[in-house]
Amino acid sequence: AGTWELHASLLLQDDKQAVVVPAGAVLSTPREALDSLEQQVAGVEVEFVCPFLHFDVVERLLRQIQPRGVLAHEVKPFLRLLTGLGIIVWFDQEEMRDLIMLNIRKIALAITMLMSLRFWEESGFEHSEDYREMLETRAKVAGHGKDLLRFKTSGVATRALL
Repeated sequence: AGTWELHASLLLQDDKQAVVVPAGAVLSTPREALDSLEQQVAGVEVEFVCPFLHFDVVERLLRQIQPRGVLAHEVKPFLRLLTGLGIIVWFDQEEMRDLIMLNIRKIALAITMLMSLRFWEESGFEHSEDYREMLETRAKVAGHGKDLLRFKTSGVATRALL
């Protein structure tokens, strides 16, 4: 599969609709789709996800909403409202202000998986053994065996493991 992080916005358009994929989004396509490109088959399946976006990108998108964009002085209160409703996660603190978490479910699942890995032994979780093996295999296949061991023994997670 191919995966690319966008450093600038991308406009995808056909006769009927247009989609703007913001900077910071991740595009991916299955291996079969890349193979079809080599065979010059019309149409390619592309998936894009935006688990996080930078504040300036979100501000720019909000200001471009039609028919009336969000005014500059309304952006922060609007983000606080969305955070309060559980739609996004944004902290209006200097060291965390620049990043907005859009895919809360994905982050919650990742944290659940990490906690399962970390506390499996001492807590006696009742998850199936298959679930545990799947979690450990994912971490090892991704090349994070040492990171996983460090996390299990000390509770310190490296950026790569996260």
